[in-house]
Amino acid sequence: EDNAERERQEPQVSRVMIEPRMIANLPKAGEADLFRILQLLPGVQTSSEISSGLYVRGGSPDENLILLDGTVLYNPSHFFGFFSTFNPDAIKNVEFIKGGFPAEYGGRLSSVLNVTDIDGDRNETKGKFNIGLISSSGMVETPVGTGALVLAGRRTYLDVLLNATGLTSKLNLPDYYFYDLNAKLTQNPSPDDKITLTGYMGSDNLNFAALTATNNITMAWGNKAGSAEWTHVFGSELFSNVAMSASSYTSSFTFGSSAQPFTWTNGIDDYTARASLDYFPNQQHTIKTGLQATDYHTFLLIQSGNNPPNANIDRTPWYGAAYVQDEWKPAMPGFDEDPLAITGGLRVDGISSNPAIGIDPRLSARYILTPAITLKASAGIYHQYLKLATNNLVPVFDVWQPTDTSQPPETCYQYVLGISTLPFENYTFEVEGYYKNMKNLVEMRPNVMSGSSLNDIFFVGNGNAYGIEFFLQKQVGRVTGWVGYTLAWTTRTFPDINQGQPYPPTYDRRNDFDLVLTYH
Repeated sequence: EDNAERERQEPQVSRVMIEPRMIANLPKAGEADLFRILQLLPGVQTSSEISSGLYVRGGSPDENLILLDGTVLYNPSHFFGFFSTFNPDAIKNVEFIKGGFPAEYGGRLSSVLNVTDIDGDRNETKGKFNIGLISSSGMVETPVGTGALVLAGRRTYLDVLLNATGLTSKLNLPDYYFYDLNAKLTQNPSPDDKITLTGYMGSDNLNFAALTATNNITMAWGNKAGSAEWTHVFGSELFSNVAMSASSYTSSFTFGSSAQPFTWTNGIDDYTARASLDYFPNQQHTIKTGLQATDYHTFLLIQSGNNPPNANIDRTPWYGAAYVQDEWKPAMPGFDEDPLAITGGLRVDGISSNPAIGIDPRLSARYILTPAITLKASAGIYHQYLKLATNNLVPVFDVWQPTDTSQPPETCYQYVLGISTLPFENYTFEVEGYYKNMKNLVEMRPNVMSGSSLNDIFFVGNGNAYGIEFFLQKQVGRVTGWVGYTLAWTTRTFPDINQGQPYPPTYDRRNDFDLVLTYH
């Protein structure tokens, strides 16, 4: 069975599985990149051609939960959004859920991007190296102990070439580069245990030594992430997963001479512990339950020279969550396969900086009408406790802030209805309609340079998004690819914007047509 056929039979709505070969085969501007593929899927928009911010079904980029081997990444972009931080050499598989995601995922309103890196070869040492126009990359995998180790890295070298040729000083150009490092170690101390250690580090660095020192610019931004995960199998019916992870995003900007610089530093640190149990009591039920605790640290410091700070915000709230879900396939006499599958789940979560508790019921269902036609539907409530103050022109100034008592958490009521068919051999055709009602969304107030509460930084309002997506896909044969078409509406209504009248945000696209073809 290929991916598309498996997807058709899954109870999960709005899910796309992406394989590394799809990323490699896509036409590219110097680099193969995961975010370029995601932008070509129906229901996904960007604010510009070079942006890695994904607007999924009318939601803003901060509403996407982006996971690398289970660890959250907060700004996965390089080169001002032109590239994502995911090294294509290291990717094993990608799961992208555009809506209606289950109770095990929370804290975001719109989508889940779940990237898993390769575990490595347990039998032989091998590697590959790419020399490109913009960057070079390398990857090595080797057997270690009872498992394997993977090391991958890449770096741009335009700065090295320009410096070597003397063009940087001659043309007074900025010095710029980015790099990524990935490491993953897997071990199986026993047949029933798997331990995984992962690490990621990536950074962008820009230095501009101006002709006059008062115009000097230094910028740096990047992510660090690491996790330790232990999966234990108690038997064929029960297994557990325990993980500890840390993630950090920081950005800094300095302008002017070293004597009287203007500096901007901001970031978010995330320390998370989570545990889950998967229980398979019989053919009809798959039960998942889990707990999560996260310690956040968000900070923003804006200062000019030795003057008192314009802004100095430092917050350390706790987030906690618990969930339970059951995928139920009721036995139906007279059917070879179970045509009906229902997944019901409940997630309860909250943050220490706001007294509101999120009660998030989720329900999805699939019905196999005929071997070639599957119906799917989902409904759910979603809460988000982190808010993002961002500048579309300079995405490195992403300032994450936890919701406080001045503003309630963001909430989304989401409904999806779809049909998935096999029109011809090797082809799948899917149609999905969605409706999202979003409360307590935020827009940044203009020209904010200081503020003590979120109300000082953000306007609060509501939003609606609805549309229909058509997706014809072929994954087998010499010609592969897809055709996607989206008809969509997105509106925002803020009392303080546009005299309180509904308005379309910049990423409201009525018609969106995507065509991706590869011929071998």
